[in-house]
Parts: sequence; C-alpha cells; structure tokens
Amino acid sequence: MKIALFIDADYNKPGGVQEYIRGLYDYLNKKGHKVTILTGKSKGKIKDKRNIIETGKSLPLKYPGTSASIALNWADQEEVDQLFTNHNFDILHLMAPFGLLGFQLLEKSTAKNVATYLITVEKSLHPLVLKKIHPLIKNRLEKLHGRLAVSDIAKDYAREMFPGKYTVIPLGIDTKRFNPKIKKIKAFQDRLNILFVGRLDKRKGLKYLLRAYKELSNTHQNLRLLIVGSGPTEKKLKNYSKKNKLKIVRFLGFIPDAQLNRYFASADIFCSPATENETFGGVILEATASGLPVVAFANQGYKNVFGELLKGFIVKNKSVDALVTALEIFIKNKNFRQETGRNNRKLTEELFAWEAVGERILTFYKSL
Repeated sequence: MKIALFIDADYNKPGGVQEYIRGLYDYLNKKGHKVTILTGKSKGKIKDKRNIIETGKSLPLKYPGTSASIALNWADQEEVDQLFTNHNFDILHLMAPFGLLGFQLLEKSTAKNVATYLITVEKSLHPLVLKKIHPLIKNRLEKLHGRLAVSDIAKDYAREMFPGKYTVIPLGIDTKRFNPKIKKIKAFQDRLNILFVGRLDKRKGLKYLLRAYKELSNTHQNLRLLIVGSGPTEKKLKNYSKKNKLKIVRFLGFIPDAQLNRYFASADIFCSPATENETFGGVILEATASGLPVVAFANQGYKNVFGELLKGFIVKNKSVDALVTALEIFIKNKNFRQETGRNNRKLTEELFAWEAVGERILTFYKSL
C-alpha cells in the first residue's frame, strides 16, 4: 500500500507524536509498504532520512495546558491537489487533533482516511472549539473512514472534538532501541539512580519528586537523581534544589533522542510525577522497555493505561508521601526492584512493541 502519515506539529521537535509517527513509519516500511510522512514546514532543516514531504506555510501554536504544539499550517489548493495526483495514496493517516493543513488534505484526499487522536487539551478549550469551529469542519470530518485513539481517555476527548466510533490501539515502542542490555553510562554506575525524563513544566510534577527526594536522600546516602529535560520551570526547580541543598541532583538538560536510551539503561528506578493531561505516557514505555520499575502519579491517563503493567505503583496524585513510600520500597529491595523491571520489560515486549502495535494498525488499514 501507499501510505501517507500526516503530522501538524514541528517534525524536528522532540515529542510523543513525533516518536509515534517515526515508529509507525519504520514498522510499515519494514513490512514492504511505501510510506510518506507529510508535514508542514519545520524550524530548521529536517535531517531525518525517512521519506518526508514538507508542504505549505507554517505558524507554530501552543496547546493550552500541555507541552504539545500544533502548527498553523496551510498550503495552496493546487499544491494539495498535486500531492494526491502525484502519489495516489491508498491510506491517509492523520495525527489528531490537526489544523488547517490537515483539513485541506482531508478535503482533497482520494484515499481511505484515518485519524489517530493522541493528546488531550484543556477542557476549557473544548466549548470554544465545539461552538466556533466544529460547524465549519463537520463535512470534512465525514470524510474520515476510520478513527483511532491511543487510550480510553484520548478516545473520550476525541469524541467531544471529532464525534464517531473509535478503536483504541496503544502507542508502540522500539524495544531494541530501549533495552536494558545497551551500553550504560559509566559515570552513573557508582550510585542508585532515580531517573526523570520530561519537559520541565508545571503539569509534569517534578517539584513533587524533588520534595520526595529531599526526604529520601537524608535517609539513603547512595542515591542520585537524574533529571533529563528542559522547560519553563527549570530555573525555579534548580533554585529549590540549591536552596534545600539536595544531594547529588543532576539537571542534565535536553538529551538528543539518539542518546536517550543510554540514560534509561543507566537508571535503577524511573519516576513520572505528571499530574494531569496525560493520554498515555510514552516516556513510561521507554522506561519499562528499558527494564525499569516505575513509580508514577495516578493521573487519569496513566491510571487508565498502566494499572496492570505497574502493579500498584501508580500512587496518589500530588502526594509527596506516596512517592516517598513507593520509591523507598524499590530503593531498599534490590531483588524486588530488578524482578519488577524484568516483568515490565516482558509485558512491554508483549503488548507495546511496534511489532504488536503496528500489526493491529495494519489490520485496521486493511479492514477499510
């Protein structure tokens, strides 16, 4: 099949939608299908070697209450017409929610059209979108032949924005890339490492982990907290760490995707204290694929997807005490920590490896 995968967000930026589209591309390409990634103009040159077509003009916009962004992309109608004439796609798969360029593609598409809903936005934005925008796009939405969502919570949000029947197929993960057997970072092998990976903004909840670590490091002298990521609250969090004289906290900043797996492989415990607006938690899959036990807050997205996978280490949201209790169990019990990590790795391979997830998406395509 000739398959077009469309992403509105800046392809060059790190993000869950970008990871999803790359993983799906690689799976479909491996299976012998002719895959093209369609995207608006990115900031800077795209160095990716995949088959990518940039089209139209672009103005980046932020979604309220989330670190995700969407670009206000648009193209000349002639350009869009030519795209479908030249490539004759069998499937057009759009990452949703999408903007003007996505609707332009949907309107002109001669393919079977699929949308995957991947993120949530602030509830306060929904009434505005539904009241002002939905009547204008209703006819175009009728051109969708299939609707996917990465979790039940994503499905619930999607139904408000894009009504219809949805099939839930989760995110996939490259279990060869994220693997406990890859080369560890030598400098981090002298202590027990708790790892955080994510954007440093309010909803990712790092302040709760820092407070928990303050308690834990007073009791356990062999700990190190590794913080990967950057964002608007970075300065405030660093000031808190300095003011409270937190021991062995490393703010590592942005780490390129190609090196990220080594940080997971070098850690002993992964903690994701995100408090809200999570539909799935791809970063948790990166941790479980790397053979790590996970402690996370019971936000709606994590609770919905990972209840079975994490076996009780989804803890009370915004509770420092709950984080301390769960993390301490793993700190004190090496055998239990390692056994939990092995179980997480096994379940991730069975349920979330791209071989399993991609096959389900491919079957969905064929059914259309």
